[in-house]
Amino acid sequence: MSDTLDDPLAPVLIDALALEAFETEVRDRHERAGTESGGLLVGPRGTRIVLDFIPSGAGAHRGHAVYRTDPEYLQRALDACFARHGGDVLGYGHSHPPAWPEPSPTDLREAARMLDDPDYAPTDEVLMPIAQVIEGVVSIRWFIYLAAGVAVEVGAIAVPHWEATAGLTRELEADGFIVEQRRLPDPGLVLVASRRRERFAIVLEPDFPRSTPRVFRLEGDDPVCEIDPPWTDPPDTPSPPPVPTAPRPVTPIVNERFRAEFTSRSAALVDPDGLRRARALVIGCGSVGSAMATQFVRAGLGGLTLVDPDVVSVANLARSEYEHADVGHAKVDALRARLHRIHPGVELYARRESLLDLDDDALRDLAVLHELIVVAVDVPDAIRAANAAFHRIRPVVYPGVYEMGRGGEVLFTRPELPCLECFLRETRFGAMAAPTVNRIDYGSADGRLVAEPALVAQIGHVVSVATLVGLSLLSKACAPSSEMARLVDPGFSAVFVSNQAGWIFDHPFQGVWARVERNPACTCAGADEEPTDD
Repeated sequence: MSDTLDDPLAPVLIDALALEAFETEVRDRHERAGTESGGLLVGPRGTRIVLDFIPSGAGAHRGHAVYRTDPEYLQRALDACFARHGGDVLGYGHSHPPAWPEPSPTDLREAARMLDDPDYAPTDEVLMPIAQVIEGVVSIRWFIYLAAGVAVEVGAIAVPHWEATAGLTRELEADGFIVEQRRLPDPGLVLVASRRRERFAIVLEPDFPRSTPRVFRLEGDDPVCEIDPPWTDPPDTPSPPPVPTAPRPVTPIVNERFRAEFTSRSAALVDPDGLRRARALVIGCGSVGSAMATQFVRAGLGGLTLVDPDVVSVANLARSEYEHADVGHAKVDALRARLHRIHPGVELYARRESLLDLDDDALRDLAVLHELIVVAVDVPDAIRAANAAFHRIRPVVYPGVYEMGRGGEVLFTRPELPCLECFLRETRFGAMAAPTVNRIDYGSADGRLVAEPALVAQIGHVVSVATLVGLSLLSKACAPSSEMARLVDPGFSAVFVSNQAGWIFDHPFQGVWARVERNPACTCAGADEEPTDD
Protein backbone atom coordinates (compact mmCIF):
# COMPACT_ATOMS: atom_id res chain seq x y z
CA MET A 1 0.00 0.00 0.00
CA SER A 2 1.75 3.12 -1.20
CA ASP A 3 2.22 6.06 1.09
CA THR A 4 4.00 8.32 -1.37
CA LEU A 5 2.80 11.84 -2.06
CA ASP A 6 4.44 12.17 -5.48
CA ASP A 7 0.97 12.19 -7.06
CA PRO A 8 -1.03 15.22 -5.77
CA LEU A 9 -4.26 13.38 -6.65
CA ALA A 10 -3.34 10.17 -4.82
CA PRO A 11 -6.26 9.00 -2.66
CA VAL A 12 -6.43 9.19 1.10
CA LEU A 13 -6.36 5.83 2.86
CA ILE A 14 -8.33 5.93 6.09
CA ASP A 15 -8.80 3.31 8.76
CA ALA A 16 -12.44 2.19 8.66
CA LEU A 17 -12.83 2.77 12.41
CA ALA A 18 -11.38 6.28 12.08
CA LEU A 19 -13.84 7.01 9.27
CA GLU A 20 -16.68 5.68 11.42
CA ALA A 21 -15.58 7.94 14.28
CA PHE A 22 -15.53 11.00 11.97
CA GLU A 23 -19.02 10.25 10.60
CA THR A 24 -20.39 9.55 14.10
CA GLU A 25 -19.11 12.86 15.50
CA VAL A 26 -20.57 14.86 12.61
CA ARG A 27 -23.93 13.05 12.59
CA ASP A 28 -24.47 13.17 16.35
CA ARG A 29 -23.63 16.86 16.67
CA HIS A 30 -25.90 17.68 13.74
CA GLU A 31 -28.82 15.68 15.18
CA ARG A 32 -28.24 17.03 18.66
CA ALA A 33 -28.20 20.74 17.91
CA GLY A 34 -27.55 21.33 14.19
CA THR A 35 -24.02 22.51 14.98
CA GLU A 36 -20.70 22.13 13.21
CA SER A 37 -18.11 19.78 14.60
CA GLY A 38 -14.89 18.10 13.61
CA GLY A 39 -11.51 16.91 14.78
CA LEU A 40 -7.92 15.99 13.95
CA LEU A 41 -6.77 13.38 11.43
CA VAL A 42 -3.76 11.43 12.67
CA GLY A 43 -1.35 9.13 10.83
CA PRO A 44 2.31 8.58 9.87
CA ARG A 45 4.21 11.70 8.84
CA GLY A 46 4.54 12.26 5.12
CA THR A 47 1.61 10.01 4.17
CA ARG A 48 -2.06 10.18 3.37
CA ILE A 49 -2.75 7.28 5.70
CA VAL A 50 -5.25 8.25 8.41
CA LEU A 51 -5.13 5.89 11.37
CA ASP A 52 -7.18 7.88 13.89
CA PHE A 53 -9.81 10.61 14.07
CA ILE A 54 -9.76 12.65 17.30
CA PRO A 55 -13.01 14.61 17.87
CA SER A 56 -12.82 18.14 19.22
CA GLY A 57 -13.57 17.14 22.80
CA ALA A 58 -16.27 17.81 25.35
CA GLY A 59 -14.86 21.28 26.06
CA ALA A 60 -15.03 22.41 22.44
CA HIS A 61 -17.28 25.26 21.39
CA ARG A 62 -19.63 24.27 18.59
CA GLY A 63 -21.79 26.73 16.71
CA HIS A 64 -24.02 26.57 13.65
CA ALA A 65 -21.26 27.97 11.45
CA VAL A 66 -18.02 27.61 13.41
CA TYR A 67 -16.42 25.50 16.09
CA ARG A 68 -13.37 25.88 18.30
CA THR A 69 -11.45 22.92 19.63
CA ASP A 70 -10.57 21.89 23.18
CA PRO A 71 -6.74 22.07 22.92
CA GLU A 72 -5.96 20.27 26.19
CA TYR A 73 -8.15 17.31 25.28
CA LEU A 74 -6.69 17.13 21.77
CA GLN A 75 -3.13 17.14 23.06
CA ARG A 76 -3.81 14.25 25.44
CA ALA A 77 -5.49 12.23 22.69
CA LEU A 78 -2.69 13.04 20.24
CA ASP A 79 -0.05 11.85 22.73
CA ALA A 80 -1.93 8.55 23.08
CA CYS A 81 -2.03 8.08 19.30
CA PHE A 82 1.69 8.79 19.00
CA ALA A 83 2.49 6.25 21.73
CA ARG A 84 0.41 3.60 19.95
CA HIS A 85 1.56 3.92 16.34
CA GLY A 86 3.80 6.99 16.07
CA GLY A 87 1.22 8.98 14.13
CA ASP A 88 1.11 12.77 13.95
CA VAL A 89 -1.39 15.36 12.81
CA LEU A 90 -2.10 15.16 9.07
CA GLY A 91 -4.93 17.68 9.00
CA TYR A 92 -8.43 18.26 10.28
CA GLY A 93 -11.94 17.38 9.17
CA HIS A 94 -15.15 19.20 10.01
CA SER A 95 -18.73 19.68 8.87
CA HIS A 96 -20.37 22.33 6.73
CA PRO A 97 -24.04 23.11 5.99
CA PRO A 98 -25.38 21.66 2.70
CA ALA A 99 -24.85 24.87 0.72
CA TRP A 100 -21.07 24.85 1.35
CA PRO A 101 -19.62 21.52 0.18
CA GLU A 102 -16.11 22.97 -0.23
CA PRO A 103 -13.49 24.55 2.05
CA SER A 104 -14.34 28.12 3.03
CA PRO A 105 -11.85 30.99 2.88
CA THR A 106 -11.45 30.61 6.64
CA ASP A 107 -10.60 26.93 6.18
CA LEU A 108 -7.94 27.79 3.60
CA ARG A 109 -6.40 30.42 5.86
CA GLU A 110 -6.29 27.95 8.75
CA ALA A 111 -4.61 25.33 6.54
CA ALA A 112 -2.00 27.87 5.40
CA ARG A 113 -1.39 28.82 9.03
CA MET A 114 -0.83 25.16 9.92
CA LEU A 115 1.80 24.79 7.19
CA ASP A 116 3.59 27.89 8.46
CA ASP A 117 3.59 26.59 12.05
CA PRO A 118 6.99 25.00 12.84
CA ASP A 119 5.39 22.90 15.59
CA TYR A 120 3.05 21.36 13.02
CA ALA A 121 4.69 21.03 9.58
CA PRO A 122 4.26 17.23 9.24
CA THR A 123 4.61 17.49 5.47
CA ASP A 124 3.92 19.94 2.69
CA GLU A 125 0.16 19.47 2.70
CA VAL A 126 -2.88 19.47 5.01
CA LEU A 127 -5.82 17.05 4.81
CA MET A 128 -9.09 18.97 5.12
CA PRO A 129 -12.18 16.83 4.38
CA ILE A 130 -15.60 18.55 4.47
CA ALA A 131 -18.53 16.55 5.84
CA GLN A 132 -22.22 17.32 5.35
CA VAL A 133 -25.39 15.76 6.75
CA ILE A 134 -28.10 15.61 4.10
CA GLU A 135 -31.36 13.84 5.00
CA GLY A 136 -29.60 12.04 7.83
CA VAL A 137 -26.73 10.72 5.67
CA VAL A 138 -23.13 11.86 6.16
CA SER A 139 -21.34 12.74 2.94
CA ILE A 140 -17.60 13.54 2.96
CA ARG A 141 -15.54 15.25 0.25
CA TRP A 142 -11.79 14.98 0.72
CA PHE A 143 -9.63 18.02 0.00
CA ILE A 144 -5.86 18.46 0.29
CA TYR A 145 -4.35 21.89 0.86
CA LEU A 146 -0.97 21.96 -0.90
CA ALA A 147 2.03 24.11 -0.13
CA ALA A 148 1.42 25.90 -3.44
CA GLY A 149 -1.60 27.53 -1.76
CA VAL A 150 -4.34 25.59 -3.56
CA ALA A 151 -6.81 22.94 -2.43
CA VAL A 152 -7.44 19.88 -4.61
CA GLU A 153 -10.13 17.25 -4.23
CA VAL A 154 -9.01 13.62 -4.02
CA GLY A 155 -10.61 10.27 -3.43
CA ALA A 156 -10.62 8.33 -0.18
CA ILE A 157 -10.56 4.59 0.49
CA ALA A 158 -11.60 3.02 3.77
CA VAL A 159 -9.46 0.05 4.79
CA PRO A 160 -9.84 -2.37 7.71
CA HIS A 161 -8.45 -1.56 11.11
CA TRP A 162 -4.87 -0.64 10.32
CA GLU A 163 -3.07 -1.94 13.39
CA ALA A 164 -4.83 -5.31 13.22
CA THR A 165 -4.01 -5.58 9.51
CA ALA A 166 -0.37 -4.81 10.21
CA GLY A 167 -0.29 -7.48 12.93
CA LEU A 168 -1.78 -10.07 10.58
CA THR A 169 0.75 -9.16 7.89
CA ARG A 170 3.65 -9.59 10.32
CA GLU A 171 2.29 -12.99 11.39
CA LEU A 172 2.07 -14.18 7.78
CA GLU A 173 5.57 -12.93 6.98
CA ALA A 174 6.91 -14.74 10.07
CA ASP A 175 5.42 -17.98 8.63
CA GLY A 176 7.35 -17.46 5.38
CA PHE A 177 4.63 -15.84 3.28
CA ILE A 178 5.24 -12.94 0.93
CA VAL A 179 2.32 -10.56 1.47
CA GLU A 180 0.93 -8.11 -1.07
CA GLN A 181 -1.87 -5.71 -0.18
CA ARG A 182 -4.64 -4.93 -2.67
CA ARG A 183 -7.55 -2.59 -2.18
CA LEU A 184 -11.08 -3.60 -3.02
CA PRO A 185 -13.40 -1.37 -5.07
CA ASP A 186 -15.61 -1.20 -1.97
CA PRO A 187 -14.26 -0.54 1.54
CA GLY A 188 -12.05 -3.44 2.50
CA LEU A 189 -8.68 -4.98 1.76
CA VAL A 190 -7.23 -8.16 0.26
CA LEU A 191 -3.93 -9.63 1.42
CA VAL A 192 -2.43 -11.89 -1.26
CA ALA A 193 -0.09 -14.32 0.58
CA SER A 194 2.35 -16.52 -1.41
CA ARG A 195 4.68 -19.26 -0.11
CA ARG A 196 6.37 -21.72 -2.50
CA ARG A 197 3.41 -23.22 -4.45
CA GLU A 198 0.80 -21.90 -2.03
CA ARG A 199 -1.11 -18.74 -2.88
CA PHE A 200 -4.04 -17.36 -0.90
CA ALA A 201 -6.34 -14.33 -0.92
CA ILE A 202 -7.38 -13.13 2.53
CA VAL A 203 -10.38 -10.78 2.39
CA LEU A 204 -10.62 -8.31 5.28
CA GLU A 205 -13.88 -6.43 5.85
CA PRO A 206 -13.78 -2.81 7.11
CA ASP A 207 -14.63 -3.90 10.66
CA PHE A 208 -11.72 -6.38 10.89
CA PRO A 209 -10.66 -7.75 13.39
CA ARG A 210 -14.21 -7.76 14.74
CA SER A 211 -15.14 -9.89 11.72
CA THR A 212 -13.30 -13.06 10.70
CA PRO A 213 -11.31 -12.91 7.43
CA ARG A 214 -12.38 -15.12 4.55
CA VAL A 215 -9.56 -17.04 2.87
CA PHE A 216 -9.53 -18.33 -0.73
CA ARG A 217 -6.96 -20.56 -2.44
CA LEU A 218 -5.72 -19.00 -5.65
CA GLU A 219 -4.50 -20.39 -8.93
CA GLY A 220 -2.74 -17.42 -10.41
CA ASP A 221 -5.09 -14.59 -9.47
CA ASP A 222 -8.27 -16.65 -9.73
CA PRO A 223 -9.97 -17.94 -6.55
CA VAL A 224 -10.57 -21.68 -6.59
CA CYS A 225 -12.23 -22.42 -3.27
CA GLU A 226 -12.64 -21.06 0.25
CA ILE A 227 -10.37 -22.65 2.85
CA ASP A 228 -9.44 -22.38 6.51
CA PRO A 229 -6.81 -19.77 7.42
CA PRO A 230 -3.24 -20.85 6.51
CA TRP A 231 -1.81 -19.73 9.86
CA THR A 232 -1.93 -22.08 12.83
CA ASP A 233 -2.32 -19.55 15.63
CA PRO A 234 -4.44 -16.40 15.69
CA PRO A 235 -2.41 -13.35 14.61
CA ASP A 236 -1.10 -11.23 17.45
CA THR A 237 -3.23 -8.17 16.85
CA PRO A 238 -4.15 -5.49 19.33
CA SER A 239 -7.78 -5.00 20.22
CA PRO A 240 -9.37 -2.11 18.33
CA PRO A 241 -9.76 1.04 20.39
CA PRO A 242 -13.30 2.09 21.24
CA VAL A 243 -14.87 4.34 18.63
CA PRO A 244 -15.34 7.81 20.16
CA THR A 245 -18.97 8.83 20.03
CA ALA A 246 -20.89 11.89 21.11
CA PRO A 247 -23.76 11.40 23.57
CA ARG A 248 -27.20 11.19 22.02
CA PRO A 249 -29.59 14.01 22.86
CA VAL A 250 -32.20 13.25 25.49
CA THR A 251 -35.68 14.00 24.21
CA PRO A 252 -37.77 15.76 26.87
CA ILE A 253 -40.57 13.68 28.31
CA VAL A 254 -43.74 15.26 26.97
CA ASN A 255 -46.25 14.45 29.68
CA GLU A 256 -48.99 16.45 31.36
CA ARG A 257 -46.52 18.06 33.73
CA PHE A 258 -44.39 19.23 30.79
CA ARG A 259 -47.42 20.59 28.94
CA ALA A 260 -48.72 22.41 32.00
CA GLU A 261 -45.38 24.05 32.68
CA PHE A 262 -44.95 24.93 28.99
CA THR A 263 -48.15 27.04 29.00
CA SER A 264 -47.99 28.12 32.65
CA ARG A 265 -47.32 31.78 31.77
CA SER A 266 -50.02 32.10 29.11
CA ALA A 267 -52.88 30.15 30.66
CA ALA A 268 -54.57 33.36 31.85
CA LEU A 269 -54.93 34.49 28.22
CA VAL A 270 -55.58 31.28 26.32
CA ASP A 271 -57.23 27.98 27.07
CA PRO A 272 -54.28 25.53 26.92
CA ASP A 273 -56.50 22.48 26.53
CA GLY A 274 -58.51 24.12 23.77
CA LEU A 275 -55.42 25.25 21.84
CA ARG A 276 -53.83 21.83 22.28
CA ARG A 277 -56.78 20.31 20.40
CA ALA A 278 -56.52 22.87 17.59
CA ARG A 279 -54.61 22.59 14.32
CA ALA A 280 -53.46 25.27 11.88
CA LEU A 281 -52.42 25.06 8.24
CA VAL A 282 -49.53 27.41 7.34
CA ILE A 283 -49.02 27.87 3.60
CA GLY A 284 -45.73 29.61 2.91
CA CYS A 285 -42.78 29.21 5.27
CA GLY A 286 -40.80 32.34 4.48
CA SER A 287 -40.13 35.26 6.80
CA VAL A 288 -43.80 35.67 7.81
CA GLY A 289 -44.98 32.05 7.76
CA SER A 290 -42.00 30.63 9.64
CA ALA A 291 -42.31 33.25 12.38
CA MET A 292 -46.06 32.75 12.76
CA ALA A 293 -45.59 28.97 12.99
CA THR A 294 -43.01 29.47 15.72
CA GLN A 295 -45.26 31.80 17.72
CA PHE A 296 -48.20 29.38 17.36
CA VAL A 297 -46.12 26.56 18.84
CA ARG A 298 -44.91 28.72 21.72
CA ALA A 299 -48.55 29.67 22.43
CA GLY A 300 -49.42 26.00 22.89
CA LEU A 301 -51.06 25.08 19.58
CA GLY A 302 -51.40 21.31 19.28
CA GLY A 303 -50.50 20.80 15.64
CA LEU A 304 -49.38 22.44 12.39
CA THR A 305 -49.19 21.46 8.74
CA LEU A 306 -46.45 23.32 6.85
CA VAL A 307 -46.67 23.78 3.07
CA ASP A 308 -43.87 25.33 0.98
CA PRO A 309 -41.95 24.19 -2.14
CA ASP A 310 -38.70 26.11 -1.56
CA VAL A 311 -35.36 25.50 0.13
CA VAL A 312 -33.61 27.77 2.64
CA SER A 313 -31.22 30.29 1.07
CA VAL A 314 -28.66 32.57 2.64
CA ALA A 315 -30.98 35.54 2.04
CA ASN A 316 -33.58 33.90 4.30
CA LEU A 317 -31.29 33.91 7.33
CA ALA A 318 -31.50 37.66 7.98
CA ARG A 319 -35.27 37.80 8.43
CA SER A 320 -36.77 34.39 9.11
CA GLU A 321 -36.59 31.57 11.65
CA TYR A 322 -33.87 29.60 9.86
CA GLU A 323 -30.23 29.08 10.81
CA HIS A 324 -26.95 28.66 8.98
CA ALA A 325 -27.15 24.86 9.15
CA ASP A 326 -30.56 24.95 7.37
CA VAL A 327 -29.22 26.44 4.10
CA GLY A 328 -29.94 24.07 1.23
CA HIS A 329 -32.60 22.12 3.13
CA ALA A 330 -36.31 22.25 2.37
CA LYS A 331 -37.95 25.03 4.37
CA VAL A 332 -40.70 22.76 5.66
CA ASP A 333 -38.19 20.20 6.93
CA ALA A 334 -35.91 22.76 8.56
CA LEU A 335 -38.85 24.53 10.21
CA ARG A 336 -40.37 21.28 11.43
CA ALA A 337 -37.06 20.32 13.06
CA ARG A 338 -36.81 23.73 14.76
CA LEU A 339 -40.38 23.58 16.08
CA HIS A 340 -39.83 20.09 17.47
CA ARG A 341 -36.79 21.39 19.34
CA ILE A 342 -39.08 23.99 20.94
CA HIS A 343 -41.87 21.53 21.81
CA PRO A 344 -41.29 17.84 20.98
CA GLY A 345 -44.95 17.01 21.56
CA VAL A 346 -46.41 19.18 18.79
CA GLU A 347 -47.88 17.28 15.82
CA LEU A 348 -46.09 18.59 12.74
CA TYR A 349 -46.59 17.64 9.10
CA ALA A 350 -44.43 18.94 6.26
CA ARG A 351 -45.50 19.09 2.62
CA ARG A 352 -42.89 20.33 0.17
CA GLU A 353 -45.19 21.51 -2.57
CA SER A 354 -46.84 24.62 -3.91
CA LEU A 355 -50.46 25.48 -3.20
CA LEU A 356 -50.91 25.86 -6.98
CA ASP A 357 -49.94 22.19 -7.44
CA LEU A 358 -52.98 21.06 -5.40
CA ASP A 359 -56.38 20.67 -7.01
CA ASP A 360 -59.63 21.88 -5.46
CA ASP A 361 -60.40 18.55 -3.79
CA ALA A 362 -56.94 18.37 -2.21
CA LEU A 363 -57.27 21.93 -0.91
CA ARG A 364 -60.67 21.26 0.62
CA ASP A 365 -59.38 18.06 2.23
CA LEU A 366 -56.56 20.06 3.79
CA ALA A 367 -58.88 22.79 5.01
CA VAL A 368 -61.31 20.57 6.91
CA LEU A 369 -58.46 19.06 8.96
CA HIS A 370 -57.54 22.43 10.47
CA GLU A 371 -59.32 25.09 12.49
CA LEU A 372 -57.31 27.97 10.99
CA ILE A 373 -55.46 28.62 7.72
CA VAL A 374 -52.60 31.08 7.25
CA VAL A 375 -51.73 32.06 3.67
CA ALA A 376 -48.29 33.70 3.85
CA VAL A 377 -47.28 33.56 0.20
CA ASP A 378 -46.25 36.19 -2.31
CA VAL A 379 -47.85 34.66 -5.42
CA PRO A 380 -51.10 36.47 -6.39
CA ASP A 381 -52.56 33.44 -8.17
CA ALA A 382 -51.96 31.29 -5.09
CA ILE A 383 -53.63 33.86 -2.83
CA ARG A 384 -56.73 33.94 -5.03
CA ALA A 385 -56.80 30.14 -5.23
CA ALA A 386 -56.64 29.95 -1.44
CA ASN A 387 -59.53 32.39 -1.08
CA ALA A 388 -61.68 30.42 -3.54
CA ALA A 389 -60.91 27.09 -1.83
CA PHE A 390 -60.96 28.03 1.85
CA HIS A 391 -63.35 30.93 2.43
CA ARG A 392 -66.50 28.87 2.88
CA ILE A 393 -64.76 26.30 5.12
CA ARG A 394 -62.45 27.89 7.69
CA PRO A 395 -61.13 31.25 8.95
CA VAL A 396 -58.16 32.36 6.86
CA VAL A 397 -55.45 34.92 7.71
CA TYR A 398 -53.56 36.73 4.94
CA PRO A 399 -50.58 38.64 6.42
CA GLY A 400 -48.45 40.97 4.30
CA VAL A 401 -45.58 43.43 4.75
CA TYR A 402 -45.44 46.69 2.81
CA GLU A 403 -42.62 48.08 0.72
CA MET A 404 -39.50 49.05 2.72
CA GLY A 405 -41.12 47.59 5.82
CA ARG A 406 -43.22 50.73 6.33
CA GLY A 407 -46.00 48.65 7.81
CA GLY A 408 -48.26 45.79 6.92
CA GLU A 409 -51.73 44.40 6.75
CA VAL A 410 -53.46 41.42 8.29
CA LEU A 411 -56.51 40.50 6.25
CA PHE A 412 -58.74 37.75 7.59
CA THR A 413 -61.88 36.08 6.37
CA ARG A 414 -64.52 33.82 7.87
CA PRO A 415 -67.31 31.90 6.15
CA GLU A 416 -69.97 34.27 7.50
CA LEU A 417 -68.10 37.46 6.45
CA PRO A 418 -66.92 38.92 3.10
CA CYS A 419 -64.18 37.02 1.29
CA LEU A 420 -60.80 38.31 0.20
CA GLU A 421 -62.04 39.30 -3.26
CA CYS A 422 -64.55 41.64 -1.62
CA PHE A 423 -61.80 43.21 0.41
CA LEU A 424 -59.44 43.64 -2.55
CA ARG A 425 -62.17 45.29 -4.61
CA GLU A 426 -62.99 47.78 -1.88
CA THR A 427 -59.42 48.72 -1.02
CA ARG A 428 -58.15 48.69 -4.58
CA PHE A 429 -60.78 51.05 -5.97
CA GLY A 430 -61.73 52.94 -2.83
CA ALA A 431 -60.01 55.76 -1.01
CA MET A 432 -58.03 53.40 1.19
CA ALA A 433 -55.63 51.92 -1.39
CA ALA A 434 -52.74 50.24 0.46
CA PRO A 435 -49.24 51.54 -0.32
CA THR A 436 -47.95 48.42 -2.03
CA VAL A 437 -45.96 48.29 -5.26
CA ASN A 438 -46.70 44.65 -6.14
CA ARG A 439 -43.94 44.40 -8.74
CA ILE A 440 -43.92 40.95 -10.34
CA ASP A 441 -40.68 38.96 -10.49
CA TYR A 442 -40.94 37.82 -14.10
CA GLY A 443 -37.90 35.60 -13.65
CA SER A 444 -39.80 33.33 -11.27
CA ALA A 445 -41.69 30.34 -12.57
CA ASP A 446 -44.85 31.06 -10.59
CA GLY A 447 -45.14 34.82 -11.07
CA ARG A 448 -44.45 35.78 -7.49
CA LEU A 449 -43.99 39.34 -6.25
CA VAL A 450 -40.55 40.87 -5.90
CA ALA A 451 -39.34 40.52 -2.31
CA GLU A 452 -39.63 43.90 -0.63
CA PRO A 453 -36.80 45.15 1.61
CA ALA A 454 -37.71 44.92 5.28
CA LEU A 455 -35.86 44.30 8.52
CA VAL A 456 -36.74 41.30 10.62
CA ALA A 457 -37.95 43.63 13.39
CA GLN A 458 -40.37 45.33 10.97
CA ILE A 459 -41.62 41.96 9.76
CA GLY A 460 -41.88 40.81 13.37
CA HIS A 461 -44.27 43.64 14.21
CA VAL A 462 -46.66 42.53 11.48
CA VAL A 463 -46.19 38.85 12.35
CA SER A 464 -47.07 39.40 16.01
CA VAL A 465 -50.32 41.14 15.08
CA ALA A 466 -51.16 38.38 12.58
CA THR A 467 -50.41 35.69 15.16
CA LEU A 468 -52.65 37.31 17.77
CA VAL A 469 -55.45 37.61 15.21
CA GLY A 470 -55.00 33.95 14.32
CA LEU A 471 -55.01 32.88 17.96
CA SER A 472 -58.18 34.89 18.52
CA LEU A 473 -59.91 33.22 15.59
CA LEU A 474 -58.76 29.82 16.82
CA SER A 475 -59.94 30.57 20.35
CA LYS A 476 -63.40 31.59 19.13
CA ALA A 477 -63.73 28.06 17.75
CA CYS A 478 -62.05 25.93 20.41
CA ALA A 479 -62.02 28.08 23.57
CA PRO A 480 -64.74 30.78 23.28
CA SER A 481 -64.58 31.73 26.98
CA SER A 482 -60.87 32.60 26.92
CA GLU A 483 -59.48 36.13 26.99
CA MET A 484 -57.91 35.63 23.57
CA ALA A 485 -61.27 34.80 21.98
CA ARG A 486 -62.50 38.33 22.74
CA LEU A 487 -59.53 40.06 21.13
CA VAL A 488 -60.98 40.53 17.62
CA ASP A 489 -64.36 42.15 17.07
CA PRO A 490 -66.53 39.73 15.02
CA GLY A 491 -67.34 42.37 12.43
CA PHE A 492 -63.78 43.31 11.42
CA SER A 493 -61.98 41.90 8.39
CA ALA A 494 -58.59 43.62 8.54
CA VAL A 495 -56.08 45.45 10.66
CA PHE A 496 -53.36 47.71 9.26
CA VAL A 497 -50.23 48.35 11.30
CA SER A 498 -47.50 50.93 10.83
CA ASN A 499 -43.76 50.89 11.36
CA GLN A 500 -43.56 54.59 10.48
CA ALA A 501 -45.91 57.54 9.99
CA GLY A 502 -47.63 58.16 6.65
CA TRP A 503 -50.57 57.02 4.55
CA ILE A 504 -53.40 56.52 7.10
CA PHE A 505 -51.05 56.53 10.11
CA ASP A 506 -50.30 59.53 12.28
CA HIS A 507 -47.35 57.87 14.03
CA PRO A 508 -45.32 54.63 14.04
CA PHE A 509 -46.69 51.41 15.56
CA GLN A 510 -50.30 52.51 15.08
CA GLY A 511 -53.09 50.08 14.27
CA VAL A 512 -56.20 50.79 12.18
CA TRP A 513 -59.06 48.31 12.01
CA ALA A 514 -61.37 48.01 9.00
CA ARG A 515 -64.75 46.50 8.16
CA VAL A 516 -65.53 45.34 4.64
CA GLU A 517 -68.90 45.23 2.92
CA ARG A 518 -69.72 42.12 0.93
CA ASN A 519 -69.65 42.69 -2.83
CA PRO A 520 -73.10 41.69 -4.20
CA ALA A 521 -71.45 40.51 -7.41
CA CYS A 522 -68.99 38.20 -5.61
CA THR A 523 -69.63 34.48 -5.49
CA CYS A 524 -69.29 34.58 -1.68
CA ALA A 525 -72.58 36.54 -1.66
CA GLY A 526 -74.34 33.69 -3.43
CA ALA A 527 -74.22 34.99 -7.00
CA ASP A 528 -72.99 32.45 -9.54
CA GLU A 529 -72.24 34.88 -12.33
CA GLU A 530 -71.54 38.54 -12.96
CA PRO A 531 -74.65 40.79 -13.28
CA THR A 532 -75.69 41.92 -16.77
CA ASP A 533 -77.28 45.10 -18.15
CA ASP A 534 -80.62 43.30 -18.30
